[in-house]
Amino acid sequence: MHALTLAAALAATPAAAHPCGSRHLATVEPDGRVSAGARQAVVDAALSGASLRVGWEHGARAAPTIVHWQDARFVSIFEGEVFTQVGDTHRQSGVVGQKRIDLSRDPITWRASLGTDGRLLHRFDTDPEPKEARVVSHWCLAR
Repeated sequence: MHALTLAAALAATPAAAHPCGSRHLATVEPDGRVSAGARQAVVDAALSGASLRVGWEHGARAAPTIVHWQDARFVSIFEGEVFTQVGDTHRQSGVVGQKRIDLSRDPITWRASLGTDGRLLHRFDTDPEPKEARVVSHWCLAR
């Protein structure tokens, strides 16, 4: 599904119609507010050892530039929030207006921690230290 179509569908539909369907647990806004589902559902799933899948959006909420999905790995529960490491991906860039994503010429790896607090703490191998971004995130059961 195209990122713009996905964002419109997420904003306008209940959890049952979410791309994760009945596996949707919560959608978290950049300010940490839960706009669909429940944070406690994510915490309970993480505490039970369930496999999670996360999606996060870059760009404006009404029309994100790109939406990423990945299975959560190394899940942590801390002070009522859930965090997962994502990434280990080759740096890529979307080519706006050309509907394509290109890998960087140099073998640069991206890693991040995504939390139910609305924060994405991320870095490329070449960055001197991590950067913080506030993102919309979607938390779902993987299976």
